[in-house]
Amino acid sequence: MGYLNHLIFSLGCIIIVPKFVGSLVISKQSTSLHTRATGTSFSVDKLTTVSYQINNNHPILGTTLKDELVQCAVPKMIPLCQSPLLLESSSPIVSREECNILIQHFDEQHQTRTGHQTSSAEAILQNIHNTIAKVTNCPRHDGENEPRYVRYDTKTKQDIQQLQLNPKSFTDNLLPDGLHVDTNNGKLFRHITAILYLTDNMDDDGNVIGGGTTFPLAIQQSNDEYNREQSEVLLTSAKTLLLNGIHHTKGDDNQDDNSDGRVLEKAGLHVFCRDTKQIRHTTDTSSEHGVRVMPRAGKLIYFHNVDDDGLSDASSFHGGEELLSFDTSHTAKTKKSILVFFKEVPLIKFRDKGIEGFAQEVAKSRSWTRSMYYNEGTKSSIPLAILQITRSRAAGLNYP
Repeated sequence: MGYLNHLIFSLGCIIIVPKFVGSLVISKQSTSLHTRATGTSFSVDKLTTVSYQINNNHPILGTTLKDELVQCAVPKMIPLCQSPLLLESSSPIVSREECNILIQHFDEQHQTRTGHQTSSAEAILQNIHNTIAKVTNCPRHDGENEPRYVRYDTKTKQDIQQLQLNPKSFTDNLLPDGLHVDTNNGKLFRHITAILYLTDNMDDDGNVIGGGTTFPLAIQQSNDEYNREQSEVLLTSAKTLLLNGIHHTKGDDNQDDNSDGRVLEKAGLHVFCRDTKQIRHTTDTSSEHGVRVMPRAGKLIYFHNVDDDGLSDASSFHGGEELLSFDTSHTAKTKKSILVFFKEVPLIKFRDKGIEGFAQEVAKSRSWTRSMYYNEGTKSSIPLAILQITRSRAAGLNYP
């Protein structure tokens, strides 16, 4: 059973005792992840994370408020890769105005909000939940957590030349949180993650870099030219971490450049350098590994964190890039805001069957995604024109 040998099923209950136990300690000013297994800690000061308990039992909204909301049709989801199963919405699922309402709702927790503002945000969130339930085929259920709101504030780096010449320093600045799988912190039944982008971070002006969501182990859809040997190296490092109960690269104590955690983080830098044109590359950019999604307000991505066997999918290691600026005039006005939704398999569906039942439910969910959005048995599930647009957007390029 590998790293799931710490799941204990007894008396109809599930006790989760992972080897690597971490906890995300949230404060207004900063976030720190403490690695209890090693007694070490590392700072995640790029995030200002605010948690809200949204009242899901609010009264049905009146017609007037409903009419004010922009109703977006459920979009088609475009596959970006098959390992992991990663998809992006073909169009925004909420308008920019609605994104701004949500940002204000989560950002201004210390300011008095009117009932209209709160009701508007709750109604928008309900629509988002419904849309995610439809595109993932995972209805919302009792016990499902509220979305996690995360804001990235731009950091100013004065010496761009020094940063470019030192890949390790660049990696630590670009990915200060490292990479992780979303089954971290003991959430082993969290099988799907959906991310809603509330802001644009496409680096159009070149004054601020970063801001993407990077999946360095992913292989772009319909890409048959990738280096299979390099792919195996990355996958082996990812699997080794998981087998040791480490779901976060910062939980790898080994700081050697060739350690498993550092190998994955360097792969994230490779993807960034391959796709970014504003700065001189610091490392090899010939690799075709990795998918990097750049935010567009209202766009949604979702991906599967667990494989057909019910185990954490090693290829789903991912990380959020920092926003870096080398011009102080852009620091204050550029931010990245996202909402993260986690889907867990309801316990009632597999309680009596244990981990085998969980694996069956996950396999059914993955099979639905493949049959719905991927044309299995064909070389490409996406028309070439759409694929080119998707890749260009993921690389942060403008495309009409």
